[in-house]
Amino acid sequence: MKLNPSLRTLTNTSTNPILRLKHYYSVAINTKKIPLFETECDPHIAHYLFDKTPQRLTTLKEHNQLLFRYSRDNQTKEAFTFFVSLFRSSLQPDESTLSCVIKLCASSFDGKLGRQVHCQCVKFGLVHHVSVGTSLVDMYMKTESLNDGRRVFDEMGERNVVSWTSLLAGYSWNGLYDCVWELFCQMQFEGVLPNQYTVSTVIAALVNEGVVDLGLQVHTMALKSGFTSHEIVITALMVALSKCKEMDDSFSLFSLMEEGKNVVSWTAMITGYLQNGGTDQAVNLFSQMRREGVNPNHFTYSAILTVQHAVFVSEMHAEVIKTNYEKSSSVGTALLDAYVKLGNTSDAVKVFEIIEAKDLMAWSAMLAGYALTGETEEAAKIFHQLIKEGIKPNEFTFSSIINACASPTAASEQGKQLKDAGYQPDTNYVFHDIEDEQKETILSHHSERLAIAFGLIATSPEIPIQIVKNLRVCGDCHNYIKLVSLIEQRYIVVRDSNRFHHFKDGLCSCGDYW
Repeated sequence: MKLNPSLRTLTNTSTNPILRLKHYYSVAINTKKIPLFETECDPHIAHYLFDKTPQRLTTLKEHNQLLFRYSRDNQTKEAFTFFVSLFRSSLQPDESTLSCVIKLCASSFDGKLGRQVHCQCVKFGLVHHVSVGTSLVDMYMKTESLNDGRRVFDEMGERNVVSWTSLLAGYSWNGLYDCVWELFCQMQFEGVLPNQYTVSTVIAALVNEGVVDLGLQVHTMALKSGFTSHEIVITALMVALSKCKEMDDSFSLFSLMEEGKNVVSWTAMITGYLQNGGTDQAVNLFSQMRREGVNPNHFTYSAILTVQHAVFVSEMHAEVIKTNYEKSSSVGTALLDAYVKLGNTSDAVKVFEIIEAKDLMAWSAMLAGYALTGETEEAAKIFHQLIKEGIKPNEFTFSSIINACASPTAASEQGKQLKDAGYQPDTNYVFHDIEDEQKETILSHHSERLAIAFGLIATSPEIPIQIVKNLRVCGDCHNYIKLVSLIEQRYIVVRDSNRFHHFKDGLCSCGDYW
């Protein structure tokens, strides 16, 4: 009798989770081993079987295997919970256990938890093991604790090429490119031969530092050592040549890769063309990449979205939605930035709202969009919102909000209020031989005015606005600030090169004499 397809599914061990669990449990009981090594075994099922198995039958090897499975599947929370459960048993962690957990701390950038694991390494006497030490170096470098990472490295009894590469990559990760070359030379002086990962890290760091000649020297060394057959080294060299504007040589290296081309090498080549004005070549290469069956990642989309063409951006937006990258922070930011530069703020806002984990780049891009279109109130709302979210602004964020304050729209709105209060720009303080209208524009861009505009947006009414200026405040700005203090009912303190000016209710403490 032929079974119904739905019944066949229910009776199939590979498709029915209950039967699969029963099968694994039977294997565990009969062989006294948990089937952790079976690739199709879900880590949660393995964990269930692990808990059901008598403690006397479990070994550290099985603990580690389940921990590795959680780590491989990026289930960080479950891995940490399982690691803690190890201490409730009679087993002690070994170097493999601790190395795995430290790598999880590094990948999640959790320096606080990483330090706690470091304490366990000291407690069990495994801190000087080469794999544990290397993992600690990587963790501290990725959590921006460079001094701690270097101290762990210096205290390691045994250091291999992976240890050195982790330290080099850490310095490069944190932008200390000048230290990379010094360490690379020291590494070779101590007789440690670099591998392909070391070479690619050093080339990338030297190029970012702008020391192209040294990067080409490493290229020569890579040729002699036979590393140019490795795609990671070729990709690093392609990036180096692209930054030297040698696109023909870079493309020649790319063409030599033949079957070794992956999404990283394609993205590097596309980015190189975009950085050197080869927009058409980049778009053609992107199309060729898809024809050859290589799927773009978030780096690829972030790069190609810098092509500022309305139709192309719309096409890329549709593709980003299909590939489920729209919610990615990097791709979403690149997409909204593309819409902003095309003057399409409405679509930029829609993209911004969809991004799940908004980072500073996303907030700054949206803020810059409102500043570009002169939507000062919306820019102020975004700025207040990012502060409320606990995100620390950087120089680009501040630049955008100040530009929003200085936009023609904001200036006209504020100018109307000031003129109603009797303000007339005194163009005698502008000595350029230009039209009066242009002189008024120059006056409106004086630094103290921009600072006050930012202060009005960024602070609550009860907080005094304090400004320090290294030049003497001009007479027109002095009158302007008096009126602003009256209209906005704010207490403003300005320290210029002569004295302190305390503005309140339309009056200044200097009595208009300074």
